[in-house]
Amino acid sequence: MVDSNTEKLLSNDINKNEETPSPLVKSTERSWGEHSWGWRGFRPKYLQFINNPKGFMVFLCIFGLVQGMAINTFVNQALPTLERRFGFNSKQAGFIPSSNDITAIILVGVVSFYGGVGNRPLWLGAGSIITALGTLIFTIPQGLVGEYIPPELKAGRFLLCQTKINVTADDSLCNLDDTVSSSGIHYFLFVLGQLIAGAGATPLHTLGPAYLDDNVHPQYIGIYFGVFYLTVFLGPGLGSILGGKLLGIWIDLNVPKGVRITPFDPRWMGAWWLGPLGSGVILVVVGLIITGYPRMLPSGVALQATKKRRAPPRVYKNLSDKLKDIIPATRSLLTNPVYICQNLALTASVFSWMGIGPFMFKIIRSRYGASPMMAGIASAIIVIGGCGLGMMLGGLIVKWRKIEESKRAAKYTFFLQLLGIWSMWCFLIPGCSNSKYAGFDVPYHNSSMVKGSDMTLGACNSACHCSTAQFRPVCGPDGVSYYSPCFAGCKASLGMRGFTNCSCVPDFVVNATTTLSSTNGIVLQNDGCIQDCKNLPLFVIGLIITAMFSLTNAVPSKITTMRCVSDDERSYSLGIQFIFMRLFGSLPGPIIVGYIIDHTCTMWKTVCGERTNCLNYNYDQLGWILVYYGVPTQVLSVLFYFLSWHFTKRDSATQTASEVKMDDIAMETKPVLSDEIHEGDKHEKNGHV
Repeated sequence: MVDSNTEKLLSNDINKNEETPSPLVKSTERSWGEHSWGWRGFRPKYLQFINNPKGFMVFLCIFGLVQGMAINTFVNQALPTLERRFGFNSKQAGFIPSSNDITAIILVGVVSFYGGVGNRPLWLGAGSIITALGTLIFTIPQGLVGEYIPPELKAGRFLLCQTKINVTADDSLCNLDDTVSSSGIHYFLFVLGQLIAGAGATPLHTLGPAYLDDNVHPQYIGIYFGVFYLTVFLGPGLGSILGGKLLGIWIDLNVPKGVRITPFDPRWMGAWWLGPLGSGVILVVVGLIITGYPRMLPSGVALQATKKRRAPPRVYKNLSDKLKDIIPATRSLLTNPVYICQNLALTASVFSWMGIGPFMFKIIRSRYGASPMMAGIASAIIVIGGCGLGMMLGGLIVKWRKIEESKRAAKYTFFLQLLGIWSMWCFLIPGCSNSKYAGFDVPYHNSSMVKGSDMTLGACNSACHCSTAQFRPVCGPDGVSYYSPCFAGCKASLGMRGFTNCSCVPDFVVNATTTLSSTNGIVLQNDGCIQDCKNLPLFVIGLIITAMFSLTNAVPSKITTMRCVSDDERSYSLGIQFIFMRLFGSLPGPIIVGYIIDHTCTMWKTVCGERTNCLNYNYDQLGWILVYYGVPTQVLSVLFYFLSWHFTKRDSATQTASEVKMDDIAMETKPVLSDEIHEGDKHEKNGHV
């Protein structure tokens, strides 16, 4: 029998054992908590189905997809509208997408280093939320400027030639047109939004691939990289279609009463702000989900214990999150010839493509005569059909050829780049014929005065008090366009039919016996003269094929970069590579191409004596200049890919010789050790120590 005191003690021990889990249970619970999805105490088991590489891949791809739409497409498509709405020239407009790279360049080294040794999903999720903040700031100017009213509605009487007034139209319209006077704060907000968005997108291309590489088996990492970069390029593709559709909506959603205008009209203002606004909301949600992922997925824990290392002999360099480790890590990367040549090759390609990319929508629309919707579809076909398929094809090649080491990957990057070098020649495919504007491209009737960049008045309209703030092109019967009815000398309007009684229009032969006077009956049609536009399908097909070959080497290049450095330098190596591409590629590229495009401008809009945006270009000259810009950089890319391959072969030979030498030393040492052991046994048998 057990007395009551003993029974009480046993009961307390039993309860204590029930309440206190064993160390094994504690370890299991701690491990599950560290590697499960959720935040702090909120880790529901019914949501753990997303806690694997595929689940993480989905949200990482959504981050890349929406970020690509918001930053690389909606902003670029908005540039022509922003130029007209806020009076920016192409060089100013080109700096807006380039400013995205400034903060990225400044922060990517810190983010990739500290994020590489820290909680990568937390950095990625925070980056998505910060990117959302930047896209939302980008839309603020739309709320500040108020409703857009075309200048002709503000002072409609100045559309016609006015000879009996004492004030010029420019003097009257300066107080009515807000294009120049208030654009400074708007430009600041556009650049600020891009700066913040650039900071937020920094972890995406550095920590994202490194996190995947830690948690995915090397046999399948090529497919994961291919899918990831495919969705990154799908973002601009889908964004081009959606953005083109949104730009078909009036900037204030409803067209003002009394305005008859369509998306084909050069004065059309599309709703450029809708895309960034929607993207910001999505990025906030995705960012919160990504922050719930653990430092290491459960599959990654098992993988890290068993997978083969494919880095150089010194696999780990024991990097920590201490600032003192940045300098030796940076020195190690900058003295790695394979890594440096890969960076220079990628930078050369980025310099050419990212320079032209922001203006692709503008080129397709203006040079090939596409509507906003059609230009968006054409851009999407190029990005998805060319860039996207190229990325996926590169991933398949990596898996098919089982490319896992840097030497073979570098070899493929070189040969694939040889195929993509021809892409820039597509810009020589002719499109629309150049518009001929009186006073800019051709002289006025009975005048030989033509000034290339500023409006030149002829004797026929010098007394009309016309304003360059009102761009309302009209087409004469001789195929010459006029800046506005006023500059054509028109004194009467026929409503939708056009304008008449125009003093600058030459006599027009109707038939062999009848001639109408330029002041008695000739009607100038609304809008500029129809251009002979052609070859849009040929241009798109050409870019699809060449871009696909040009970007097939993206995945092998990434494999080369991540296999030629030590394992704990991978995130940081991608960060330094990011700096190279942004600082020397995508940052100066759009600014230089914007300057090139401005150089081919034949007609500028001026408001209150200040030059604002370009209204007409010499497209034949533009095509040749883009070829001169892009081909040399593509040749440099081929050269650096070849050097990278050369250095991998040298390093491979050095490593093989080192392994052979170590094997020889081991073989020579083995008999000696064997003899010593044998002698030791003899001594032991004889009683000697």
